[in-house]
Amino acid sequence: MNRRPGAIEVLVHWLFTAEAIVLVATGMYLHSPLAGVSHGIETFVHLAAGYAVIPTVGFRLYWGLYGRPGEEQIVSGRVAEGLAAAGRYAIYVPLWLCLAAQMVLGLALRFPTSGLGAGIMHALGGMATVRIVHYCLMWVFISLVAVHAYVGLQAGWPNVRDMFVPRRRSRDGRRRRDSLAEGAGS
Repeated sequence: MNRRPGAIEVLVHWLFTAEAIVLVATGMYLHSPLAGVSHGIETFVHLAAGYAVIPTVGFRLYWGLYGRPGEEQIVSGRVAEGLAAAGRYAIYVPLWLCLAAQMVLGLALRFPTSGLGAGIMHALGGMATVRIVHYCLMWVFISLVAVHAYVGLQAGWPNVRDMFVPRRRSRDGRRRRDSLAEGAGS
């Protein structure tokens, strides 16, 4: 089923985009701060954006697995259809794994003496190593987002636009046809 994403999918995509931009920008600054400038505000913004990613990821995973009734879902009573739907999105597996690793390492950096944080610190050899791995994974994440954008552009401009602009509704509440998405020239 090829349908335009609704307002919820577009909102979540905007949230991910904004959170990723803030996290990358503040992460780069925290990695190499300007001399003599306090980075307390940047640390706070980085942490706030990091915490904001957690519910966004949770919601997106739920939506991807269960979706709306009547749509193709990864988890469904029909295993073959669910696996076919999952196969179309296999390109996102490395992106999600990198994001998950970033979240775990970020939490370990935030709570280095608590259970999981202490275990990660011990396994990787200390705070400095965890910071370096976290920083290197940021570059992997940026590269994967570039691949994600490339794959989206290969699908065509209408598909890219649809991920940033929700579908419009007419005054009577029905979805309006979009001449670009529907192929008006044909």
